[in-house]
Amino acid sequence: MPQLRRPIISDQEVKRLLDSLDAFVVPLEGIPWLDGAPLTAVALNAANNVIPHRLGRTPRGWWVTRSYDAIGFQARAKYLRSQDGGGNGGATINVTLQWQPTSGNCMIAAITTNNDYATASIAQTGATWVQVATHSAGAGTARIELWMAPQIASPGTGVVFTPATAYSNWAVVTAEYAGVLRAAAATVLDQAAGNNGSASPAFTGALTPAERHEWAVAGVSHISTFATFSNPRDSWIIRDRAWGGGARATGRTLSLMDRESVADGVATEARADVDLAGEWTAAQILAKTAPIYSGYDYPLELARDRENLTLQAQMPRTVDLWVF
Repeated sequence: MPQLRRPIISDQEVKRLLDSLDAFVVPLEGIPWLDGAPLTAVALNAANNVIPHRLGRTPRGWWVTRSYDAIGFQARAKYLRSQDGGGNGGATINVTLQWQPTSGNCMIAAITTNNDYATASIAQTGATWVQVATHSAGAGTARIELWMAPQIASPGTGVVFTPATAYSNWAVVTAEYAGVLRAAAATVLDQAAGNNGSASPAFTGALTPAERHEWAVAGVSHISTFATFSNPRDSWIIRDRAWGGGARATGRTLSLMDRESVADGVATEARADVDLAGEWTAAQILAKTAPIYSGYDYPLELARDRENLTLQAQMPRTVDLWVF
């Protein structure tokens, strides 16, 4: 059987073809000879699929030049960097970040104190900090808190922790995450849990996410500055550790842990071994990640008339189109 050979196209023929396409596409996008109307960044969804075109006549046709935000799925939150510190006493804790956080990202702080001393507020330029989880065993015991500042905007590098009562012994980790839902903290937060005990392992208690691919973060603390948390379970990662305070029996050890993606309907908890006996305290949150959209999805036409073009919108997307 004779073999079929692919035709050879010369460079000159390719150039002529590209020149022909350019000659067609460039005026078509301007639509000077079609008397068209450019419609850019049209939000298209099931409740908003009738597009006024302003032609004053029934369109002869339409052409999508770009379709984005077509297929939505949840992202993984991504740990970027963190800073730890600790001490004893003080009317405030002043943390100077050794990096410039990025606008749109989310800041997380885990802080533990002795004697159930609470943090009243956290201040940072360009950030709104909200307490999202706290746990203690009661008066006179250690306390752990998680704070969140989502969708930061032109943030500063100074973070100031102000206590309700002057801090005793304390340890803190401040971290930056990308991929977190850009919304107020009350919207980003799904659930919170806390736990305390005195035997290994330390654990927060399980939470089951309401949405797919949520993000989990936890703080676990121990009464001793000599304690170490290790061997996290269930795809959790220990991101940073802090030590602070006075003597072995009154200081604090703190670990920040996270799990960047948790499937919907799957329970998870922060759980890690601790190498010393003694009181530990833990708190965990589940939070929502940012939707990512990708892919090209050409919408179908449902109707057209002198005023409107109606397109099918099976899922949210944004389109740029020319109506002529």
